[in-house]
Amino acid sequence: MTKNNIAIFFLLCCLGGALYFFLHPSREQQIRARLDQLCKVIKKQENELPLDSLTKAARIGKIFQDPCLIHFTHPGLDGTLSRQEVIQHISMARNGFTRLKLSFHDILFKFPDNSQATLSLTMRIQGLLRAEKEPFADVRELRMDLEQTNGTWHINRVEEIQVLER
Repeated sequence: MTKNNIAIFFLLCCLGGALYFFLHPSREQQIRARLDQLCKVIKKQENELPLDSLTKAARIGKIFQDPCLIHFTHPGLDGTLSRQEVIQHISMARNGFTRLKLSFHDILFKFPDNSQATLSLTMRIQGLLRAEKEPFADVRELRMDLEQTNGTWHINRVEEIQVLER
């Protein structure tokens, strides 16, 4: 083989490897993409149209498993909720804001098996309250369980972790 053939072979191997990783994202990448989807549908801009809110509510439901175990210190957010109840709670919370942004940070992944994941993460909420017209910011530590069904990751448990007493 000549040097040109070796270089072309090496280049094809590198391109093949890059293509494989591009077409087959890791479980972590798939879950991060799912969390990004959740952030996008919860995000609210000022003057959001009601039709946009309804569309986002429908997309929220596809991210959660039915039923989903939710455990927050907030009353009414503790127990097993149907997908429709999750949509209702999130929609009511979104309606309390004129502007809202959700983000996740410091995500730690654990995979008990190929179709289950347990995450420890920090959730940050920023927004502008509708009634008081004041900025709102909150940070919570969460434990989140996801399950993969038919190649798609769904959230089936969200639990608030108390780090410090308020």
